[in-house]
Amino acid sequence: MKTKKVTFIRNGMGFGLGYFKGDTVELPKKQADELIELKIVEPFKGAEIKIDLPDDIPGRAVLIKNGVCTIAEINSISDLTEFNGIGKTTEKEIREYFKS
Repeated sequence: MKTKKVTFIRNGMGFGLGYFKGDTVELPKKQADELIELKIVEPFKGAEIKIDLPDDIPGRAVLIKNGVCTIAEINSISDLTEFNGIGKTTEKEIREYFKS
């Protein structure tokens, strides 16, 4: 089966796909071409960004949207509430997530 590497430019959840904006994946070519036409994904360009965040972490989509893609990056940011969409409660949940 032929595949095509694409980057999501919109959330894929509305299309039954568990990918968020910024995720880069390989999809079957036919599906990738359909999603490109719908402007959900774009053909992959450049170096791949490794997203090392668990799928169930609170605020994952907001973090990725703001370029925070690894646990180390989260730990290097003193105030996650600087990102629109992450409040004090979500920041606390994120910090607690990694304590266990």
